[in-house]
Amino acid sequence: MDEFMRGGIDLKRFFLLTKKKLRMLLPAVLIGMALFGGGYLAVHFGFAGPQIYRSEALCYISFDTETAQETQLYYNDYTWNAVLDSDEIAGHAAAASGISKEEIAAATFIPTMSDIRMIRIYFDAQAPERSLEIRSALLPALADFAERTEGFRGVESWDLVDAYPVEHANHVGRWLILGAVLGLIFGVLFVLYRSAMDAYVGTDTEADGK
Repeated sequence: MDEFMRGGIDLKRFFLLTKKKLRMLLPAVLIGMALFGGGYLAVHFGFAGPQIYRSEALCYISFDTETAQETQLYYNDYTWNAVLDSDEIAGHAAAASGISKEEIAAATFIPTMSDIRMIRIYFDAQAPERSLEIRSALLPALADFAERTEGFRGVESWDLVDAYPVEHANHVGRWLILGAVLGLIFGVLFVLYRSAMDAYVGTDTEADGK
C-alpha cells in the first residue's frame, strides 16, 4: 500500500481500472435521493398535522403626534405579538366573545413589519369559520386598546381577507439534490476505497510471486 501511494497515481490507468466501478455511482445517487427525498416527504405529509385556515387583516395605526417617536420605537413586530397575546387585547377579546384567551393568542400573529404604521395580522384556525370568529373578536379589542393607551390615536382595520387554506411549503427538490450530492460523494469515496484495496491486494500478490 505504501509503495502504491509513494509511486503516485496514473490518472489514465486509474480511470481504466475504475471504469466498471464507476457504475456504482448511479445507484449511490439514487439511494441518496430516495433516503433524503423520501424521508422529507414522509415527515412533510405524515406529520404535517391538520389543515389550517387563515384569515387576515391589515390595520393602520394612528399615533399621537406628541409621543409618536417614543411609541414607534417601542412597538415593533415582536412587541406587537406579545401585546396581542396579553390581557389587554386577547383577554378583552376573550371576555367579549367567549373564546378562550389561550385560543385567541395561539391563533393570532403578526409577521415581520415593513411599515411601523401598518400591521398585518394572521388568524389561524382549523376551521375557516373559527378563524373569522377570532378575527371578529380581536379587532375591536385592538381598536379599544389603542383608544385607551397613551401614544395612540386609534387603529383602523383595512383589507380584510377571507379564510383560506394554508399550504405547507414543499422543499422536496432541495432534499433530493442534497441526497444526490451526498450519495455521489459517498459513492466516489467507496470507489476510491475499493480501487485502493484492489491495488494493495495486487501489490501484495506481486510481492509474493517474487
